[in-house]
Amino acid sequence: MSKSIKETTESEITIEKSTFKSILYHIESVDEVKDILKDLNKEFYDSTHIVYAYVLGDIMHSTDNGEPKGTAGVPTLEVLKKNDLNNVLAVTIRYFGGIKLGAGGLIRAYTESIVECIKNSQLTQEANVITFEIVFDYKYISFIDKKILKAIKVSKEFHDTVSYTITFKSEDYSHFLEELAPLGLNYLIRGEIIEKVYL
Repeated sequence: MSKSIKETTESEITIEKSTFKSILYHIESVDEVKDILKDLNKEFYDSTHIVYAYVLGDIMHSTDNGEPKGTAGVPTLEVLKKNDLNNVLAVTIRYFGGIKLGAGGLIRAYTESIVECIKNSQLTQEANVITFEIVFDYKYISFIDKKILKAIKVSKEFHDTVSYTITFKSEDYSHFLEELAPLGLNYLIRGEIIEKVYL
């Protein structure tokens, strides 16, 4: 099961006087990648190379950005794949220090830089979640509140009846229904939406 990162993470290493600054981003679209790269090119306009790779579902892409072919982007992508990372953009900004590293040295440097950045990241696991609405009488509020402690997200509305819009992990949702079933409560569940998210 794939993983992602919870928030943008940075790290920096120096190898043979060259600085390698790596940044990991959680991404949801190719357009988002384009916007991030546009901003990075402005911010780090004086850098020697801005190398990147990303995994977005079935879409995988990498670029060496002027480094010798296969020495920067591909190793970066391989690190993402090896760590089962998805919805992640990995960028390494290099400032050349005057000492050439050679093909092998570049591969090791870009790999090490991204690996270090992943070590600093808080990873999230892909999970199936279900969002639904439950409608019930006021007298059940205390009972229902005790049964939704494992909920990821809850939105409450109070009218003639009480309406909770709840998001559970799929296994917690199943357990929730099992607990309600034998009690004969007067409730209505509707609008189930199932999706994959990172938690």
